[in-house]
Amino acid sequence: MQFITDLESRNAEYWKGQSLLIAGRRIRYTSENLRGLAVRCLVYNNRVDEAMAMLPAIQVKTYGFTLLTYDVLLQKLRERPNPRWREYIARVETLRAVRQDLELERGLSPDVTFTRILPLLPARSSLARTLRYLNTYISYPDPNRTLPAIFFSFMSDYLAETSGRTFAIRLLLRKALRTGHLATKRVVWAEMRLYRKLDRPDMVIRTFAEHFWVEGVPRRHVARYYDAVLHEEKQGRPSDDQASVERVTGFTSRSHLPVSKMWPDPEQCVAVWEALILLAGREPRGDLRRRAFLELYDKFIEYARSAPPRLPEAAALDPSTSEAYVPSPADAQHTPHPTRFAIPVTVETFHAFMHHFMRDLGPVFGRRVINDMRSVGLWPGVYHWGWLAQALAKKRQTQEVWRIIDAVEDGSIMEWARTPPTANDAAPTPARPTTAAAHDTTPSPHHPLGAVPLHMRPDRGFYITIIQGFIYAKDTEQASEVCRRFIRRFSVADIADYPALARAMQKLRDLEAMLARQGVTAGKGGKPSVGGHRQAGSRTMAPKPDTIANARASDHRS
Repeated sequence: MQFITDLESRNAEYWKGQSLLIAGRRIRYTSENLRGLAVRCLVYNNRVDEAMAMLPAIQVKTYGFTLLTYDVLLQKLRERPNPRWREYIARVETLRAVRQDLELERGLSPDVTFTRILPLLPARSSLARTLRYLNTYISYPDPNRTLPAIFFSFMSDYLAETSGRTFAIRLLLRKALRTGHLATKRVVWAEMRLYRKLDRPDMVIRTFAEHFWVEGVPRRHVARYYDAVLHEEKQGRPSDDQASVERVTGFTSRSHLPVSKMWPDPEQCVAVWEALILLAGREPRGDLRRRAFLELYDKFIEYARSAPPRLPEAAALDPSTSEAYVPSPADAQHTPHPTRFAIPVTVETFHAFMHHFMRDLGPVFGRRVINDMRSVGLWPGVYHWGWLAQALAKKRQTQEVWRIIDAVEDGSIMEWARTPPTANDAAPTPARPTTAAAHDTTPSPHHPLGAVPLHMRPDRGFYITIIQGFIYAKDTEQASEVCRRFIRRFSVADIADYPALARAMQKLRDLEAMLARQGVTAGKGGKPSVGGHRQAGSRTMAPKPDTIANARASDHRS
């Protein structure tokens, strides 16, 4: 006890000489943690009586130990049938309840530093309340992972309503750096999301490189863009027509980082891959842009094929796990020092490649992405099939489009997804029926709807994406047919309830009117024929809102 008393005395002298503003809080914090550590050490060595002698009196409500210390002591008291120890339980439980109430009371009042900036925030907004909340719960457990989204929303609103002032954001980062990795990762991830919203992929890479180990992403590409940002910063402030390279949190390469770099999660790696994709797409020359795309994708596939673990087959049926794998606490305990293989490849990364690359590389690249997803043990989602079908529709490859639609609707896409890919795989094998069965989208007994994961069932966006592809190709007949499929599958009674469908059908009617004025008729699945003569089975008018029921009935009769 003499050692603890002397250490507390020296610590109090130090903080009183540094800053009277925070001296009281730091002295109390050090004493509570120091004495709590001593109590836990005594408990671990079965010296419970000595540990109980160090507990404060119940009447002292401004001083106590952490909840962890009380929990360790209660566990030791309850695990042995010692009558004298059992008498201590009531006292420890009372002290723990007092401490819990004290922590809640402290959590409702912000720190002195944050109290100073609250009057500077707009009075008509909820920014002050949000800032107080973030300051309190910055290091609390977040099982639903909502804190990064709250940080991101606060940063966006704060910058917009304060005309670019960053004082509160910098305070949050500084407190997070003092608190530890968990709080720092939340703030930094929110900052990366902010740059992604502002279309600043270079700043996404800079933020990642300054706080995370460069793993799960191509190091050479990250280093190249990071060096470019630092070089731009050294040249001085950018001109008015250039974007600033200064981070909103005020963190620079010359800043001191109190904590070591963090290990990235899959979502941070996805953001970096997407930033690299956007930077590669800014190459003005088409051939150089395609070369940069393919080089980046080859790097990604090389990493994906050498970075297990993969999800088990049963877990892949659940979209909540197949699209964002997070290692369990038990797995994390077995790998305290993460390796390169601790960052699994997720569906979202393929999502970014497919969404951006198919604009330049077409449906051939979409087929390759889907095959590569299957080769690394991931299942394409319905949005991947929708994008591939849209690219095929733009190229007027109608038969391939309907093969995908039918396979997704009847569930046979699952059977194809389970089959190992081959070099010639392009799309699901079922061909489009030519009979009335083409309009029967009821799942077969071999593929019941309940067995199809939610992320592989056709949704509204799947059909709207394909309709837009046919409109781009000026194939109004096929676009109208997909509209009817949408109406029938979702039992549309009033088109006003489906704004996306209403907008797509309006575009379709405008296209038909334009083609009628130009004397152009879109042939069925073929090239448009010029002239005022209409070919047999050429195109049909888009279904109108007031005739939806008739359209559904006619579809079944046909």
